[in-house]
Amino acid sequence: MLQTPNCEHWLPTRSYKIGGIEDWLLSMSFLDNVTVRYSSDSVNGKRVPGDTTSTIIQSAEDFIPSKGYALCRAFERKGKCGSCRACWSKNIHTVAYIAH
Repeated sequence: MLQTPNCEHWLPTRSYKIGGIEDWLLSMSFLDNVTVRYSSDSVNGKRVPGDTTSTIIQSAEDFIPSKGYALCRAFERKGKCGSCRACWSKNIHTVAYIAH
């Protein structure tokens, strides 16, 4: 990540729960080109507590748009990313993925 400053990195992880890794994730999150997203274990839209960027899983019917939340629409494109780049944006607090 340090060696590729012109590349945007997105790091979804559930490893934040492992002792000792939190400091590494925090140091990565301070890099301008890295967005660390703490992934929820829940499949019903509950986000990871705290002030971190995160990902959640929920049904399309349950998604309620709000400021700082984005709905990933890759499910509409057979799992392929589009042009939104919400996952890479530190301005998007939570990205919701549709349960499948």
